[in-house]
Amino acid sequence: MKKINIFLKDITESGGGERVCVNLANAFSKKYEVEIFSFYKSFEQPAYELYKNIKISYLSNQNFYHANKIKKIFLKTFYRYFLSLLIILKFKN
Repeated sequence: MKKINIFLKDITESGGGERVCVNLANAFSKKYEVEIFSFYKSFEQPAYELYKNIKISYLSNQNFYHANKIKKIFLKTFYRYFLSLLIILKFKN
């Protein structure tokens, strides 16, 4: 079975990006193995309901808004760089 990885800043927050991520993950999970990588974990559970077969991995258990300013700038820059690198590698071929 093919695998789909979805990267998101914080799956536990409630917003438009999180809702789109959950909707895509639920739709893809019918034919693919789906894993969501969340850079942060602000709350205990995701804001929107995910199917049971979707795996969530948290890269940091710390809330993004409680990080100090230098760490925030670094992590935000790293997140943007990492995301753009994934897009470049995906569409390079």
